[in-house]
Amino acid sequence: MNDWVMTKIGDIADTFSGGTPPTRVLKYYWGEIPFIKSGEINSSTTEQCISSEALQASSAKKVMEGDILLALYGATSGEVAISKIDGAINQAVLCIRTSQDKYFIFYWLLLHKSIILRKYLQGGQGNLSAAIVKNLTIDLPPIEEQQRIVGVLEVWDRALGLLDKKIELKEQAKKGLMQQLLSEKKRLPGYLKKWEETPFASLGESCKGYGVPKAALAQEGHPAFTYGELYTLHRNRIKEITSFIDDKVAADSAEVNRGDILLAGSGETSEEIGSAACYDSEEPGYAGGDIIIFRPDDKQSSLFITYQINTVLRKQFWRYSQGQSVVHIYQTNFDEITACVPEFNEQQEIAAVLEAADAELEALRKKRELIAAQRAYLLNNLVTGNITVPESMAVGA
Repeated sequence: MNDWVMTKIGDIADTFSGGTPPTRVLKYYWGEIPFIKSGEINSSTTEQCISSEALQASSAKKVMEGDILLALYGATSGEVAISKIDGAINQAVLCIRTSQDKYFIFYWLLLHKSIILRKYLQGGQGNLSAAIVKNLTIDLPPIEEQQRIVGVLEVWDRALGLLDKKIELKEQAKKGLMQQLLSEKKRLPGYLKKWEETPFASLGESCKGYGVPKAALAQEGHPAFTYGELYTLHRNRIKEITSFIDDKVAADSAEVNRGDILLAGSGETSEEIGSAACYDSEEPGYAGGDIIIFRPDDKQSSLFITYQINTVLRKQFWRYSQGQSVVHIYQTNFDEITACVPEFNEQQEIAAVLEAADAELEALRKKRELIAAQRAYLLNNLVTGNITVPESMAVGA
């Protein structure tokens, strides 16, 4: 790092922010210039477009695709991006144009975001400014080393981008498969018998969870579940247990057994209501209040019914949700919800197909987590000079 130079952003870059054309002049917002706000710096589209006349009549400034954009105000303060489009910015966005490698400067700002916010936005209050950004001190390697560092980081960024697209396509394919297989629109080979339409309540029996106070949750003991975990942590099948209770609390809580389906009976929105996951462990677990425990009869596959609850039956659960700030659904509503189910063997095969699709997605997500962790390590160590890139390494290879 002997040839790295300590300097300030303002010494190696030109910066400017924009402004907002008067909103009362409607014709200013009938143009074709994308108007990039602080929450849109990572996007290739904008909510509003302005006219050339609006640019001339205000302090809004034009930016180009490839410019560094930094959010100065609000919830997105400190966010940084390389602009994907030509457009115009308002006063909440700072454009940075540098004679150095712009991607190195971008990665440096990305790495130091939390440090910048802690120093200049005490308690999340206040805003960043052009003066603050220009006064930031940066340890800068020679341009050739900047380019080598960027080349390495871009390899990981491309890998993450490809994985994101693959995951998105897999999620879309799985969503379509679920909608078809769980609603009788698509049948597996060998099954022809028409599905039976029946009240959801007739598929098993239900009871309300109780006990498991939050204050009693521990790091070990008996598996325990709170209603919020059903729409934030668990999905379809409970695979990871993060909450536990001791013997005394378990004695006063609702027991959950293998094959039981846990449904969120409460939530902040209707969309959270009825979020379900089936329990597949031989060890008894315990469900707290605002969880509904549904125990399918021996003619039903718990996993199949869970998949149905989370997809084709969702709108029915939402329809019967009640409340304002906190939304609820009750066991009595189960008689009013209609399910359409096949025989047990077909349920099992459908559930197996969907779980295989889930496993593929989970493998891709884990791979992404690994690559993201590698990229975070490289970002932290390359941009700070803790790791050097050999001169012989091809840029962008």
